[in-house]
Amino acid sequence: MTVGYDRLRELIRLQAELIGAGLFEEAIAVGGQWEAHASQLPAQAPEAARPHLEEALALAAQNAATLAAETAKLAKQLDHVGRGRRAIASYARA
Repeated sequence: MTVGYDRLRELIRLQAELIGAGLFEEAIAVGGQWEAHASQLPAQAPEAARPHLEEALALAAQNAATLAAETAKLAKQLDHVGRGRRAIASYARA
């Protein structure tokens, strides 16, 4: 009865592992699998699925936080590259 919900939990665990390894494209693909699988489950989960869903929710929140931190790091790196390009361009004009 909870097999489908266990699969959701396993997919979100896999996504967490992929994010932790920096494999973001693969993590996005797993997210697509998660959405496809979730769309096949009943709108109202059985009570027995609660532990699976609670863990999945906690992992999803952790994944989102990790992705937000990685996005911030990437934005900082891109800003640094942009500043370097502007500096080099100004030297080239001199």
